[in-house]
Amino acid sequence: MQILYFATSAIALYTAIQSIWLGRLERQRYVYQAYAFLCVCVTLFLVCSALLFSTPSIERASIYAKIQNIGAFGYLSALVWLMTRYAAIEIKRPVSTFLMSYSTVCALITLYSLSLPHGFFLESLRLTSDGQLIFDYRTQSVIFQLLALVGIAWGSYCTERLRREGAVLTASLFALFLGVQAFSYITQILYYYFALPVFVLPGGATFILLFIVTAVVFGRDHEELVEELTQKSARLSSEVAQRTDAERKAMRQAFSDELTNLANIRRLKATLEWCRKDQRRERKLLLLQIDRFRELKQTFGESNSDNLLLQLADRLKRGQDKDLLAARVSEAQFAIITAHAEDYVTFSKSDITATLKPQASLRRPYRVGQQVIDISYSVGVIDITAGSNVPQLLFHAELALEESVNQGGDTIVYYNPEFAAEVEERLALERELDDALKQNQFCLHFQPQLNSMHRLVGAEALIRWQHPTRGMLSPAVFIPLAERRGLMVAMGDWVMNEACRVLQHWQNNGRFRGRLSINVSPWQLQAYRFAEKTLATLQRFDISPDVITLEITESGLIEDDRSLYRELNQLRKAGIKIAIDDFGT
Repeated sequence: MQILYFATSAIALYTAIQSIWLGRLERQRYVYQAYAFLCVCVTLFLVCSALLFSTPSIERASIYAKIQNIGAFGYLSALVWLMTRYAAIEIKRPVSTFLMSYSTVCALITLYSLSLPHGFFLESLRLTSDGQLIFDYRTQSVIFQLLALVGIAWGSYCTERLRREGAVLTASLFALFLGVQAFSYITQILYYYFALPVFVLPGGATFILLFIVTAVVFGRDHEELVEELTQKSARLSSEVAQRTDAERKAMRQAFSDELTNLANIRRLKATLEWCRKDQRRERKLLLLQIDRFRELKQTFGESNSDNLLLQLADRLKRGQDKDLLAARVSEAQFAIITAHAEDYVTFSKSDITATLKPQASLRRPYRVGQQVIDISYSVGVIDITAGSNVPQLLFHAELALEESVNQGGDTIVYYNPEFAAEVEERLALERELDDALKQNQFCLHFQPQLNSMHRLVGAEALIRWQHPTRGMLSPAVFIPLAERRGLMVAMGDWVMNEACRVLQHWQNNGRFRGRLSINVSPWQLQAYRFAEKTLATLQRFDISPDVITLEITESGLIEDDRSLYRELNQLRKAGIKIAIDDFGT
């Protein structure tokens, strides 16, 4: 019997330690905590029961009996809590009332047993002459078996709840254990208190059955948990794969051109940054732009022009190696990073211009729609090491490309530092142009107009910029800058006012009786109420419209703008003559 008790207590102690460890998990945490407490109580009960039968001292036997009482009543309380937690019964009234009442009764009896000489179960203890311990049970100790039967009844209710939830095997195993437990307690009552000759199960047998049942039940739960975790892991793996694919797609979209699938400007900048740090090979950056692409697009349509870009991108891809990157920078502009620039261009460093090699793949004709066409390119070339950083490097390459475009296209221009100096000078001049009107730096020069008899019949007002440090600047220098800065309307208004002021002065002094020609820019013609404003200016200076000629460039009349013609007709009806300037350009 003692061997059975010690063996079962060892199992109970191991199970308690295991349950405490598993109780750290979030899932079924309270179940494992209740089961751990139950196993500790079983260990106390069995160890003290084994020592109680083998001790030769009544004093020690009394101590073991009291500790045995703690284990026994703690076991009853832990069992009802374990069944409640495992059945997932919501702890609300009256469930909480029953559980607290049951646990309180067990705790009070345990405290009461500590005040008794030999605990709650034993009435008396005595030793025989041969050293054997003899004890008599207290009649009141039948309360323990009755409390146990109440706990078993509650456990049966919890088992039924499990059965209704579909856990048939689990409910059957717990019902088996509760049935054996009930049989054990009923036979104890009949044998110890009524002296009936019935079979009483050994004290540790029901506990062994409990451990077998819980091992099977918890094992099934762990299988379900493992299966659930496996499914979650599979779902997470699928989500990770989807996210990885999405991230790769986003990365491709972030660093690739949507139409051609070449690198985009972001990847181009990153590659240039890497190339600048890697000085093992000399590389060049080529900025390539299809000449007159807008005209091609208007002629062949957007779909065919996109197909043209795809053909060019395919040729660039086939030319790539580990030292080359092809990127699309804008609509018809591409970039090439290569250590083999001679495959694309022929140039000498003494010249800033070069040409594509005839055998270059970019020179082969393209099929656009039903036609086969040849296209030309403007190309800017620069060493990767030029410039202090990547933005400056790209800026210098764009300057070389711009110079190639200005030369009429179908040309390759090698970057020259003079380009940057010219741009800096132009930008500085643009900034100074903003203040030129405010500081009255403009003036008018008048070019005489003579008839066949060499007599003065008129004059043309020509604007000049009297720059404070650069001297007299012609319109060819600053008019393009004014167009870029959006100053043409304000400048034209100044010319109109100043020309009328001078003409009024000439007429008042009797020095001029001819016509005055004034140049008008397309931007002025498109301004709000240009004709009304012009006539108001003439009236303010008391100038007759009959002596004014407005010279308009041919390009200003190309657009089919009805409002423009209404403005011109209003001026003609008032007496102003309209002349076409630079006709034929």
